[in-house]
Amino acid sequence: MVNRMRKHAVNMAAICVLTMMVLGGVLTSTAAPTATDDGSASSAGARATVWTPKSTEWPQFRHDAARTGMTAATATMRFAYYKWAARAGYGTSPMVADLRTTNVSTDVVFGSNDQRIYCLNGVDGSVRWRYQTGGTCNYPAMADINADGRPEIVAGCTDGRVYALNGTDGLPIWRYTVRGGFSSSVALADITGDGIPDVVAANDDGNLYALNGQGQKIWSLSLGTNMSHPAIGDIDSDGKPDIVITSGHGQSLFALNGADGKALWIFLSGKIGYQIQTGPVLGDADGDGAMEVVVPLADGSLYCIAGKNGHLKWSAFYTGAAIYWNSCPLIGDGDGDGSPEVYLVPMGYSIICLSGVDGKGEWRRDFQTYVITSPAIADIDGDGRPELILGTNNNVLWALNAEDGSTAWFYTFPSNVTGSPAVADIDRDNKVEIVVGANNLRIYALDYNF
Repeated sequence: MVNRMRKHAVNMAAICVLTMMVLGGVLTSTAAPTATDDGSASSAGARATVWTPKSTEWPQFRHDAARTGMTAATATMRFAYYKWAARAGYGTSPMVADLRTTNVSTDVVFGSNDQRIYCLNGVDGSVRWRYQTGGTCNYPAMADINADGRPEIVAGCTDGRVYALNGTDGLPIWRYTVRGGFSSSVALADITGDGIPDVVAANDDGNLYALNGQGQKIWSLSLGTNMSHPAIGDIDSDGKPDIVITSGHGQSLFALNGADGKALWIFLSGKIGYQIQTGPVLGDADGDGAMEVVVPLADGSLYCIAGKNGHLKWSAFYTGAAIYWNSCPLIGDGDGDGSPEVYLVPMGYSIICLSGVDGKGEWRRDFQTYVITSPAIADIDGDGRPELILGTNNNVLWALNAEDGSTAWFYTFPSNVTGSPAVADIDRDNKVEIVVGANNLRIYALDYNF
């Protein structure tokens, strides 16, 4: 017991020292870039209009850099039917965008544990190209990082490299190499204010990197181990993007200025031994017009934190179960009353709906198996009200009515659904489809509009 108390005291002391160093700007680095150039990056001369994703695309993990998991695009999927399947890796979470900007078909991109990044034709699932990396790249993302009018693909991989690929043919543009691997997703957003998306990537060695579109380091910051997926949004309403990430041995939530990495505020959970296990979600959780940060803790608590100053707005104890690392919360007005709800999937047998205003429980839907992935929210059946899309370990993808958790429809796969779904228009019919990875090393597309 004495040794355990000493260990906890050391951990808390380390977190306090780290907090002081970050707030003081001691750990911010503006060292020279160390990118390894595998190709030619675009010059800073004349540029085309920077590509921006359509509402019918799903270009990053959880849809966007704020990790909302939400799309405004709709469909008429009153049921779901098999469209196509393709070989993939375990737990694939796909991204969707028109990489060729042809308006003919959309491309489905994902990383696989065979150490390749794949690009599929969204119409039939055929392979358009594949790129061999030196490690697993779980969450590639798409943005126009070189301002050529077309999206590029950026992925952090377990070989310690961030890769930037040409979206048209998969050829490398540049790569940035560090020690340690990249297990979480990169976030792509313009953090420097030049109108061109930048790259934010969390490394397993405890460093957070900000790179420009040419693969050059803007700044880096040492935050400690157990960093989550970074999220980007204007949390303090100053018109400039900020970065929010959990770290500091998993017990701290950092809000950073996007331009230089300096801390805006740091929220400490104060619960020794319980990590903030998943990435934060940014959005207006309580309907006050300002952005909040919502993040769960491993002891079964959920925190809603004011983005402006890092003050706790409310916390709720929802379950004693842990939260799976990839299972992020959702913010959305599920019942159409003008007041947002917060949805959470603990690593147990349920999805939980809480009031975004005060964290009080509204409903709970239990399953007969584990739910370990992040849900998506969209009006997929065209009734004007959103549905929650999530997979479970008994081979089922569920569409639940967001107002009460009742079943809209479900689809049964040959294997467990272990990837987070993408809701996007993959065949250019102006209606979204669903693409999701399963445990049988396949990725599936579901449709209703034939």
